[in-house]
Amino acid sequence: MPDRTNGRWRELLNLARLLLGERFQTTSAGCSDGFSLLFEMNTLFEEYVARMLKRVLVDTDLRVVSQGGRLYCLETEDRRGLFQTRLDILVKRGDEVVQIIDTKWKRIAARMEDTKQGVSQGDV
Repeated sequence: MPDRTNGRWRELLNLARLLLGERFQTTSAGCSDGFSLLFEMNTLFEEYVARMLKRVLVDTDLRVVSQGGRLYCLETEDRRGLFQTRLDILVKRGDEVVQIIDTKWKRIAARMEDTKQGVSQGDV
């Protein structure tokens, strides 16, 4: 039980009890305080794929570069770059780009009648 010497840890202790006790808050109305824990799934998934690729390619001459590229798609007449790219994952052999990977976090539809399984043209 928190006292005056460790009261600043009260919220963290409550969160730990919630998570470790496998108790979850509901969305129903009430007057109790709650916690939220949100993740940017696109970023998390991209990082997961990059780390898995690094593991798989560890004994090869290939290396994985996250958020690489940084080249410009277009340039002005005076050679100023426009629209800098930031590719999700590059697989390189030395300085040569072997593969460009664009990751997407998207739930695949489980409906059998949907042949594209919820993937849109824009995703591809």
